[in-house]
Amino acid sequence: MLGLVNVFMIGCGGSAGGVNIWDAVEQNDAAAIKTYSNAGGDLDIRNFGGETPLFLALSSKHFESYKALLKCGADPNFIMSKQRVVTHWAAIEDDPKWLKLALEHEADPNLVNIGSGSPFEGTPFHFAITNSHIDNIKLLIQYGADINKPDHLDCPPVTVATLQNDYEVVLLLLESGADYQNALCGGRPFQEIMDERYLIKNKYFERPEVQQQLKAIQKWMDEHK
Repeated sequence: MLGLVNVFMIGCGGSAGGVNIWDAVEQNDAAAIKTYSNAGGDLDIRNFGGETPLFLALSSKHFESYKALLKCGADPNFIMSKQRVVTHWAAIEDDPKWLKLALEHEADPNLVNIGSGSPFEGTPFHFAITNSHIDNIKLLIQYGADINKPDHLDCPPVTVATLQNDYEVVLLLLESGADYQNALCGGRPFQEIMDERYLIKNKYFERPEVQQQLKAIQKWMDEHK
């Protein structure tokens, strides 16, 4: 049974130049991956789970494999089954090195993971916003992400961050040019959502750092009326 599970995970194909790409990724063997690529091996081959070697390297946290695959030309924008895309999954990693490397190798910061079922369709930016990864958000902005594109609920990122109480992210988006004046979520303007936040009284909102963030947002908005 264990053997069948392993076959399902890595697939039967994927050999070139005497190298099995799935084994090379699992062993974090960058040299073997280069040999496979130089021999004409398909870097975007999928296993029985619908995953590419690059996705397996990311999910296994095998950075040398991940780096070698991207350097050899693996596609970080490949949309796999279940709407999985390496760029989107890298955008929710705690360590920004995964996303940074993908973006350095032609990852599309505005790619929508078209498909059906979960997760919901969106861009890497939506994934980073929803998971509150500010370093990844900064990277995506740097590489040209559309910071105003609404998510699957038709809510722009600045409203999503506000509803999540991610005020550091809200300020970053405002400073980066987010169109807050036309931002609506559920028919509610951004300003209305922010005004509501100022009225909330609980332990979270009483924290000094949260109060500082709210004041910084208010100051920014006062200066940009």
